[in-house]
Amino acid sequence: MLRPARPLALVLATAVVLASDGCATARFTEDVTLAPEPGHAGLVVRVFETGGDAKAGRLSTRDTTSVLENDDGVVYEARGAEWALGDADPGAYRLTVTWGRLPGSPNGGVLNREIRLVEGRTLAVDVKTERPSWALVGVLLVAAAALAAVVVVGCAKDPSGCGSRRPTEPLPAGVARHPVPGAGEAAP
Repeated sequence: MLRPARPLALVLATAVVLASDGCATARFTEDVTLAPEPGHAGLVVRVFETGGDAKAGRLSTRDTTSVLENDDGVVYEARGAEWALGDADPGAYRLTVTWGRLPGSPNGGVLNREIRLVEGRTLAVDVKTERPSWALVGVLLVAAAALAAVVVVGCAKDPSGCGSRRPTEPLPAGVARHPVPGAGEAAP
């Protein structure tokens, strides 16, 4: 059984990560509205606040900067919540999207992703900067406290399953705790 502090620590760490303002998700699809130039690849980047904003097509109002890099350095830099590039060389890139604060938000955030652009195709990257609601974080914390309470009560009733190294019942006389090969056999 887990020690009482471990479940609480795991859920608290998860809640802290989920509640951080820099959390973001990215959805990768093929964009058919932008045809790249022959021999090149395309990229479309859009930044939204929430999944609902993405469905409605409402772009983020935050100050947004995107940087597209490959092994040779910066290939393209853009400001704004939406931009497109139709003449990129096919290959591996790192896309970094940063966004600033909104009123009432303590921080901005950063999204870093490795992407691969393919000749003749356009990759669409939809970034959502939303955080989970504090209600979800609260539910996680209550669940962690309840789990820790169950473990503590269980350990108080039966300490044998809570990291105790002592057996609950003594072994019968003549039974080895760790059998040794050849032990108990008659010698020839």
